[in-house]
Amino acid sequence: MTGPVIQPALLNILIQFRTYPVALTGDICKMYRCVKVSPPDNFLQCILWRDSIQSEVQVYTLDTVTYGTRAASFLAVREMHQLAIDEGNPYPLGSAALLSMLMISSLAAIRSQRCLMEFQKTTWRNFYGFMMEAKTLGLAWDPASDQLLFALSAMDTNSRPSKRSVLSTIARFYDPLGLINPVIVRCKIFLQQLWREHLDWDESLPTELLSTWIDLRNSLASISRISFPRVVHHSSTIVEVHGFCDASMEAYGACIYVVSRQRESSSNVLCSKSRIAPLKSLSIPKLELSGAHLLAKVMRNLKETGIFPGQFYCWSDSSTASSWIRDEPAKFQVFVANRVATIQELTQGMEWRHVPTLLNPADILSRGSLPSYLIQSELWFHGPSFLLGSKDEWPVSAVSETPTIELRKRVLLIASPHADLTSGCKFANSFFGMQRTFAYMHKFVHRLRHPGLTVSDIQQGTHLLVRHVQLASLWSDIKEIRRNGKVRKSSSISSLSPFIDPSGLLRVGGRLGNSSLPFNAQHPLILPKGHPVTSAMISYYHQRNLHAGPRALLAKIRLEYWPIGGIKAVSKAVSKCVRCFRTRPRMVEHIMGDLPKERLEGSRAFEVTGVDYCGPFFYRSEIRTRPPIKCYISVFIYFTSKAIHMELRVTKPQQTFWRRWREEYLTLLQERSKWRKPAKNLCGNDVVLVKDENLPPMRWPLARVVDVVKGKD
Repeated sequence: MTGPVIQPALLNILIQFRTYPVALTGDICKMYRCVKVSPPDNFLQCILWRDSIQSEVQVYTLDTVTYGTRAASFLAVREMHQLAIDEGNPYPLGSAALLSMLMISSLAAIRSQRCLMEFQKTTWRNFYGFMMEAKTLGLAWDPASDQLLFALSAMDTNSRPSKRSVLSTIARFYDPLGLINPVIVRCKIFLQQLWREHLDWDESLPTELLSTWIDLRNSLASISRISFPRVVHHSSTIVEVHGFCDASMEAYGACIYVVSRQRESSSNVLCSKSRIAPLKSLSIPKLELSGAHLLAKVMRNLKETGIFPGQFYCWSDSSTASSWIRDEPAKFQVFVANRVATIQELTQGMEWRHVPTLLNPADILSRGSLPSYLIQSELWFHGPSFLLGSKDEWPVSAVSETPTIELRKRVLLIASPHADLTSGCKFANSFFGMQRTFAYMHKFVHRLRHPGLTVSDIQQGTHLLVRHVQLASLWSDIKEIRRNGKVRKSSSISSLSPFIDPSGLLRVGGRLGNSSLPFNAQHPLILPKGHPVTSAMISYYHQRNLHAGPRALLAKIRLEYWPIGGIKAVSKAVSKCVRCFRTRPRMVEHIMGDLPKERLEGSRAFEVTGVDYCGPFFYRSEIRTRPPIKCYISVFIYFTSKAIHMELRVTKPQQTFWRRWREEYLTLLQERSKWRKPAKNLCGNDVVLVKDENLPPMRWPLARVVDVVKGKD
């Protein structure tokens, strides 16, 4: 097992590295070999060794953490954490630094000179070059000037530019803090243009893109002139964190600035994050919201580190995105609603404000920049100038507008004040399941504590089910009966003379009150047309009555229920029964095609011939003791006149024969003797039954049409 990641995130370590006045970087010498693996765990690191072929194989155990094993980094870091916990009392500052600033075998950021002396007492091999450029977690740092530097390794300008070489050049950048993100974004935008052109990896770039890439690649040499101060704020000062976000059609991003307020206030860029806009185009407001979402995640991460105890401010130049963030997420479509909800949760306790586009440093990030422009951009290095002033001098937030785009579409139909309890139920397609579900509801309402379900429970549960369906779907008729004693003439059930029984159920009044039929048959329960419970009830009775036909099934159902729609509703349900379709399959028969050319033109006798076989026949041998012998007869059919020959005989037709054949026989073929009506052609993905003469229809296999090959007719 690899083990979990327990060391702090690289970004958090580098941010801490930029907050202390005194900094130290160092590597723990032979870190893995300093961690001992005690028995019996060391037996999991056994190796076999012998000096020669003649020597016996010896078993050795590796008693320290071995480089290259999957759990090596976790074990080493976990041991360093345990060491910091064990030695926390005599070395409190060193213990805290080790727990929060250790990255595998590298250590960065020391708070004071006193803490530096504590580390010198340990057995670690420290490295701190105060007069030379150093690498801190992959980031170039000049201790003499206390500046963070950037450099790009030498590029091959002789090779032919392709998408592969462009990606290789962009991958040379190492900027975990995102300090030169505008330059990287500019390169990534160009790479996305190559993807839009659908170029292969080693295909030469088009002329226009080639010239653009050469200019961009040549400008990257000036990256070495860019430097940033390591320390972003002074100690013992009031600190504020300001985050800016912006988006364009090419990219969106967020950048963070730390403002230190004392006699002379200062503002410096801390870090940034960026994303290239997806190939599937989004509207600018959605991209602006994505930038705000990215900013919210970065700001929440900074606040959770506890490095900056001051106020946090979020800035955006999009009035639409700002209005979304201040509104209720449930009002919007899914894309906007999800991000607004996340932003509101992550930026709780932070203040959102509006910034003009010209003063938004994230605008540089979203559009990309050349190194020559970035070097001269005070807006990128220090943020807008109003950050150094008082809060009264900050830009006034834009007038909050009620958002009108991306609102969730709502349709409200008020037909009944009663909710349909069957909607959304997982047993909605099973009448038997709905009966049992509402039977348990009946027991719960009436506090019946007997185990299981009785017949009475199911009957009462069915009545409860039907009552709720009627109240939800036939409320207007029920209300009219309660008010006037009868329904309106325009009602679909006016011919049934409906009434409401003492249980509150809507039943058929009808004309059978004097018959000897049971009460349920005289006055069946009315079910609405097209309701899922009605369809489930019809399917249930259809299976219960052994797949009866529509008329017989309707007669059975009307002994207890009266589905509105009658025969049409029942026929629709029966037509969807797969078992009934199997028993009465309809074979696909297409209209009879045109006769082939060979049957419509005269030719020599048996020049165009069809061959068939008839039989078998049995003939007796001349030897009486032998059994009959099976045989077949070859039948040769002349295409033109259907003449049949069972023997090899050639006759030459006369000219008179062909004249009479054309005038008398050929015209008889004009009519279609069968397959006279055109039928629907099969299409791809149709589910069909494959007819097998040797099997009953219920066992015919189901198949799906993959492709249809059409003939000339």
